Amino acid sequence: MKQAKRMMFLLLLMFSGLIFSTIRAEAAETFKVGICGEKLTWVLTDDGTLTISGTGEMENYSYRNYSPWRNSDLIQNVVIEEGVTSIGDEAFLGCWNLTTIELPDGLTSIGNYAFKDCAGLISVTIPNSVTSIGNGAFSNCTGLTSVSIPNSVTSIGESAFDGCSGLTSVSIPDSVTSIGSYAFRGCSGLTSVTIGNSVTTIEGSAFSDCSSLTSITIPNSVTSIGNHAFRDCESLKSLTIPNSVTSIGIYAFSGCSGLTSVTIPNSVTSIVDNVFYECTGLTSIIIPNSVTSIGYSAFNGCSGLTSLTIPNSVTSIGNYAFYYCTGLTTLNFNAINCSDFNSSYHPFGNCPISTIVIGDSVQRIPAYFAYNKTSLTSITIPNSVTSIGSSAFYNCSGLTSVTIPNSVTSIGNRAFYLVKNIVYSGTATGSPWGALNVNGYTDGDFVYADNTKTTLTAYIGTSTNITIPNTVTSIGSSAFENCSGLTSVNIPNSITTIGYAAFANCTGLTSVTIPNSVTTIGGYAFYLVKNIIYSGMATGSPWGALAVNGYVEGDFIYSDNTKMTLIKYIGTSTYVT
Repeated sequence: MKQAKRMMFLLLLMFSGLIFSTIRAEAAETFKVGICGEKLTWVLTDDGTLTISGTGEMENYSYRNYSPWRNSDLIQNVVIEEGVTSIGDEAFLGCWNLTTIELPDGLTSIGNYAFKDCAGLISVTIPNSVTSIGNGAFSNCTGLTSVSIPNSVTSIGESAFDGCSGLTSVSIPDSVTSIGSYAFRGCSGLTSVTIGNSVTTIEGSAFSDCSSLTSITIPNSVTSIGNHAFRDCESLKSLTIPNSVTSIGIYAFSGCSGLTSVTIPNSVTSIVDNVFYECTGLTSIIIPNSVTSIGYSAFNGCSGLTSLTIPNSVTSIGNYAFYYCTGLTTLNFNAINCSDFNSSYHPFGNCPISTIVIGDSVQRIPAYFAYNKTSLTSITIPNSVTSIGSSAFYNCSGLTSVTIPNSVTSIGNRAFYLVKNIVYSGTATGSPWGALNVNGYTDGDFVYADNTKTTLTAYIGTSTNITIPNTVTSIGSSAFENCSGLTSVNIPNSITTIGYAAFANCTGLTSVTIPNSVTTIGGYAFYLVKNIIYSGMATGSPWGALAVNGYVEGDFIYSDNTKMTLIKYIGTSTYVT
């Protein structure tokens, strides 16, 4: 029935002196004519003007059902007369010579990709009757410099103005409730955007690659900012995220290198992965107490950040969260009970942090907290802390003094490895210096059992020549074990005891004199050490042999310095005389 009506309509056109092919009228005008809807006709004159008239909806077109004007270079102007209620999908796709369009009152919708790739189109005024702008409706209209969106529009479709690089400003009215994905992506000429007070969702990549956008105000109606929403808006200087926002997607503001400050509202509980990745101009960030997690690479590459405060609500900080924040020198850490860090993908890797202030409410310092932070020179640990994780301050060799409060009852292995001048008199057990003991006092390169400095438990220096202080009466087990770079050691007369393996494998030592004040030498105390002079009365097996009272010269151990009785060979030669 519908096909019969169309045939009758064509016959009427023919009887009126019009035919579907090109003819010449009395006024020497060239026409093309046809049907584009149930009750719509079109006429194209030789000056490039296409006029659509009639009543009702325009037909929808697709790659299987091309519009009569798809990719036409003849059309320069489009006039759609009153009575037409919709513009069909892909209706004018690829009409690259089209410069102007007139849209009537009563039009309610602009279809998907209706004007896509109309690169010559300069301006569009959308009438107040339109309620929806379809997906890709004006995408890649690179010449479009002005568009007026009326209060009647409630939704802007996906990619609606994607790639409209000539647009300089956009005002989205209060009637709009959602801005589709990629809606204004790549509008590189866009400098300002006003978003209406009814928008609740800014979908993914809605304004990504708007490289000239300098400011944007997000209204209190918005609850969600999608993935990549403002990615690579490199000229964006300021940003206010309202308290209504509860969700910010991954990469939402990544690459916004012009952004200098951001305040995240209390409504946000999670800072997701890569959200501010490589915002190199960011100098200030306020993270509210509502945030419990900071995601992977969330602030990676924010080289302009100089100080940072982690609130007490945070329980996890993801891998590389602040990686390569090369300006970050001060960290205020208030997280009460944060999960352990990853040493291989450290949240603060390549950050030259010199000062860390731990908040008064913090109970636990995570494992690998300041791992390998050789730049760290100052750390304050409050009385609230009860636990310090493994390798928390591993190799923080720049620290000149650390006081561990007695509230700390647990210290993980190597927590303070190679850290000097540590004061602690608590009861924690473990091996924070990479040695066997914990209760200790560190002064310079030496770790003592306590601040009396009578029992030396570990050496944490790198010197080749050392003199043991004369306050020491006892050298603990393994205190200098494997210090292969040590070439000389002066043991004072105050010492009476040298523990098990105290100097074991110190193969660089060329000469050691053990004073006669020493009465106890533990097993393997000088294992593989040569040229030892000792004539005291200690018993045991300091060289890994049965004898102790002896004289060592080269690879041989003698009973005394007369070298008449050979009791042990400690060399590796294959030929011995």
